[in-house]
Order: sequence, then structure tokens, then C-alpha cells
Amino acid sequence: MLDLHNAQHLSLTMQVELRLKHALIAAQMAPGERLNTRDIAEEMHVSITPVREAVLRLVAEGALCVAPAQAFTVPKITKAQFDEIALIRKELEGVALQRLIENHPPENMEQLVELSTMFNTARDNGDAHNALKAQREFRFALYEQAQLPLLLGMIEQLWIRVGPCFHFLRQLPERITQHSHSYDALLDAIKSKNVAKAQEELVLAIEHSNQLAMTHFFDVEAKR
Repeated sequence: MLDLHNAQHLSLTMQVELRLKHALIAAQMAPGERLNTRDIAEEMHVSITPVREAVLRLVAEGALCVAPAQAFTVPKITKAQFDEIALIRKELEGVALQRLIENHPPENMEQLVELSTMFNTARDNGDAHNALKAQREFRFALYEQAQLPLLLGMIEQLWIRVGPCFHFLRQLPERITQHSHSYDALLDAIKSKNVAKAQEELVLAIEHSNQLAMTHFFDVEAKR
């Protein structure tokens, strides 16, 4: 997962890339948002060169698009693309979960329970920022322990693509209360090593999140 705690040990270019990926996953950027490399450099207190190198890497990965006047934009994805990504996510994240349960029982159950509780509390309070943060940390705390780095990278790339679709929650944070799913049943399934049940709960979590985007982002976009 994107490890901001260890970012200072990386090159400046990698640090910038890491922070931009984190911002995309965390819905800090909206689809179609225009990014200027000079503005990013000033905000991150680095020179323009590592920013441009990092942004070009993200363009190569499909995480950003080139725009006129030396700027870049966050890609807009269609509803069909969003559905396709959701389908792939269910499969890939389900594989990570299966590998975790079968071969690497989680050693951080206390952390997972704490993150799950933080998600529930933030969601119920309409605190979209902390709900998104806790959910992201919870899910990747699981996937990292599958010990499949290539798979983890694929999952991360998909989260980067869909993250901006949830930017509306930062403008309308109360909408997060409509995310009715919790991770209690998923945690119980992991503890009992019930792969099928855990995967079922994971799919439900993805579907509940995606329904928010469908209702409050794609439906709104379609009416514009």
C-alpha cells in the first residue's frame, strides 16, 4: 500500500508520486480536475523537476491525463468503466482475502477491529474524510498480509482509478451515512477462516460504496 510514513526514504520523484497516488485514492481530487505542476511543486515544497517526472509516470500508468498548457487532468471514467473496474476489484480483492485466510492468518486483528470501529463511527457521524481514511486503511491492512505484491499493486491501481469518483463526499460529507455496510461480519468470517463468507462480505462492501457513487456522482453527471 502507499506508505507515506516511509516516503522520506525515497527519491523526491517517488515521494511526489506516492503523495499524488494517495490523493487520488483518498478522493482528494475530482474527475476532470486540472493539475498544474508548478502549483504541486509549491504545495509540496519541491522543485518542478521531480513533480513533472512523477506526473509523467502517472500519465504512463493511466492515473492522469495530459492537458494543454503544460497541465494535467484527473481522468474521467464512464459508468461502464466504473462497473468494469468494480467487477475486476471483486475478483482481485477476493483472491487477496482468500490467500490471507488460507495461508497468512492476520496478526493485526486488534488493528483491524480498531479501523473497522473508526469507519463505523466516522460514517455514522457524517465524517466522510475519516470514514474514507479508515476504510482505505482497513482494506489495505488486509490485502498487504496476503503477501502477493503484484496483486497488491493491481488492486492499488484500481483504487487510484475510482477514488476520484468519491470526491463528492468531501463536498457533501453527510452522504457517507448512506453507506450502510460495516465490516463486523467480514471480521467474523476471517476469524473463523470462512473464505466464502469473507468474500461475500467484501463484495457487499464494494457494492455499497459503489452505489453511493452511482447515486450521487454518475446520476448527477448524467443530468448535466
